Amino acid sequence: MNKLRVVTMAVLLLVLCLAGAESLEARENYRSFYYRPEVRSMPIQQIKASGETCVQCHERVTPRVTDEHKSGVHYKVGVNCESCHGTNHSAMMIVTGKKVCIKCHQDQTKEMLASKHANSWQNAWRNARYEVLPKSMRQQGCARCHDISYGMYEVKDVRCDYCHTSHEFSLKQARSPLSCYTCHMGPDHPQAEAYEASQHGKLFTGKLGKTEKAAPTCITCHQSDNSHNVSKNIGLGGVSNGGILDSWGWFKDSEGKPIMKRSVFTAAQLQKAREGAVLTCSKCHERDFSIDSLEKADGVKELTERQLAAGQTLVIELNNAGLLYPAPETRPANPVEGNKLVLGGHQLYNDISKAEAIYFKMFKFAGSGGWKSAYHQDFSGADTNGTEKLKVLSGQLKDEAEVLRFLGTNTPVIEFNKSEPNSDYKIIILSGAAGLLLGGLLAFVLFIFKKTGKGIYKGTFLMMIFIIGGFIVMPGNAFAWDKGEQKQCVSCHEVQVKSLRLGKHSGLQCLDCHVKGVEVAQANNPDTCGKCHSGVKGYQLETYLSSPHGIKYRIDGLGQWIPTCATCHMSNANHSPAVRKPGEAWLDSKIGKVCLTCHITDQMQNFWSDIDDIYKSADSTTAQLRQVGLDLIEKGVIIPRDGKRRDIAGQKAVWGTETGWELINQEELPEREQEMVRKLIGQLVAKTLEGIGEASVKTKIGAAHVNPDYTHWYGNAYLNLNLAEVKGTARELEMFAYKAGFRGRTDQNNVMQILLPGALTSIAGFYITGRLLRRNRDSMK
Repeated sequence: MNKLRVVTMAVLLLVLCLAGAESLEARENYRSFYYRPEVRSMPIQQIKASGETCVQCHERVTPRVTDEHKSGVHYKVGVNCESCHGTNHSAMMIVTGKKVCIKCHQDQTKEMLASKHANSWQNAWRNARYEVLPKSMRQQGCARCHDISYGMYEVKDVRCDYCHTSHEFSLKQARSPLSCYTCHMGPDHPQAEAYEASQHGKLFTGKLGKTEKAAPTCITCHQSDNSHNVSKNIGLGGVSNGGILDSWGWFKDSEGKPIMKRSVFTAAQLQKAREGAVLTCSKCHERDFSIDSLEKADGVKELTERQLAAGQTLVIELNNAGLLYPAPETRPANPVEGNKLVLGGHQLYNDISKAEAIYFKMFKFAGSGGWKSAYHQDFSGADTNGTEKLKVLSGQLKDEAEVLRFLGTNTPVIEFNKSEPNSDYKIIILSGAAGLLLGGLLAFVLFIFKKTGKGIYKGTFLMMIFIIGGFIVMPGNAFAWDKGEQKQCVSCHEVQVKSLRLGKHSGLQCLDCHVKGVEVAQANNPDTCGKCHSGVKGYQLETYLSSPHGIKYRIDGLGQWIPTCATCHMSNANHSPAVRKPGEAWLDSKIGKVCLTCHITDQMQNFWSDIDDIYKSADSTTAQLRQVGLDLIEKGVIIPRDGKRRDIAGQKAVWGTETGWELINQEELPEREQEMVRKLIGQLVAKTLEGIGEASVKTKIGAAHVNPDYTHWYGNAYLNLNLAEVKGTARELEMFAYKAGFRGRTDQNNVMQILLPGALTSIAGFYITGRLLRRNRDSMK
């Protein structure tokens, strides 16, 4: 009878699982009809023998690209695929200004070649930071923008499709300030953010139609004469470091040379360079007002350069005193300037000292962000992104200099000798006592069950079957227990609701995305996704909106071929968001197949390989960042401030949480030194959390969303700068611990020391209690 009952339960469980399996089709029924592996693997001879035109073939293979081409002006005037790409399918021509565009657009191409856009690639590969970056970061964090000047090294060419995006080549898109956004944004050059925050940008976003006629845009000032030379009307505000006036006497050393590398302008040269800008501004503003506004921005530039000069002087003094760690001469050489202290243009952001990391943020982020905001008439941003940040970072640099000078070069760091004998016997005694008690309790419980509860084992087995079966069945049939509104939806949209229940959105209701009474487009709007997928939750919306895909959406709005969140993650009305599973090949992944509706396989294979490398690199740097704090805990340099008794493993478990920390023997230090230590511990925790959280996420999501500035500057640069700061802070804390009389932990208990006594005594307790209980039972018979 008992066997029959168990078999019946097993059969019932199998039936329930099969019933739920029907809904699993929604998870697997994804394959986009656009993805044709048999087409993509066709040899070149077969393609030629097919007799089809480019458009006929690509209408099946890359339909989005074909539709864009058909809607563009090139198709309407008879420019076909062969006109730009040639007829050699084995070696398709890379479309560049010199190779293709100049045939029809001679003046525009020549103007583009004369602009700074044409030098962008050369500026990148000559920089020391580019030299030390891995290939994947070079491609996704640098070339995504700098490759606008296409060509290897000294070969000078341009890519027109960086502004006139293929395959529409729309003038509307190129004229929109949003088309400049992807490359001219970020902490190192926030021109796009500054424009949006300025009165000009507010006029543009507030005007119906959002055209260059409605409000001043980028081309209004930088292409005022319809020239494709966008380097006009810039003056001191160059894209990278900008320039200085020779009348700024403080900027020169005793020999009359500039303290920092900058372009030097005389007053006459600046006036000549600025005349075009004044004329452009004067079309809307009075001339005196225009000149005054630009001179105010000059004032912000000079103030910024003064602060940077002071910071650079301080770092040089620390280096001359031998206080930087690691010292420039002991670390890998700068690929451009060698084994010496390098600040400014060719400064690296990895394998540097804490003081240099702080100065890098001053120079590359706060400095540039301030004066570039000012020249774009965003004076609020010039203050918050520039002047105020510079003050904060300058204060941090001065604090760092004070700590380094106080500790000097002779204070030892803590060395932990793991071979020291254990001296903390309390944990061993407690472990043994707990094991003895638990062993005895287990023997008593089993004795009682054996005597009075014969069916307990079978009951436990049946309970396990029901629990496991519930977990298996529930995902497939969860819609049956949904709220009333979900039941209404499932009557017409069964596939969508089932797929929703299977994915990461299983906790959502339909109306969370589909507002009642509003068309489906509301759910396809990226802003709808941004309610959950933005900010510290993952930065998905931010990285999308400033990516090439997001810019296309922001210019043209929702449309059949406008890539949105739903395009990539919820294709074919599948409501289970497509994400790549761990270890899954990109070509086999749902999201990978969506990419191939627009992009060729070789292009995507390179991109996917880069993404994998960037993820691994970010994870590696994040692990190093976290390990710095764990090493301090293992050495005994820092301890939790809550006073709770924890072993080493317990302390490591709460590292990176809200638990407060303090230096070992901190109370032994004078008050001023304790204040320094408190600041250092605050920096250690903050920079660790910022690195393993925000910076790491921005690196990964930025790369996945094809956003170079998030990938490189907001992500990878900050991640490595935080690592440099955390390493420097940890070393300083070790030196303070030494000053406090700490010479290294000797009272550690490893896992075996803690668990072995408990394990042995639990066996003894189990045996002794069992024997006593049995003897007592036998004596009562």
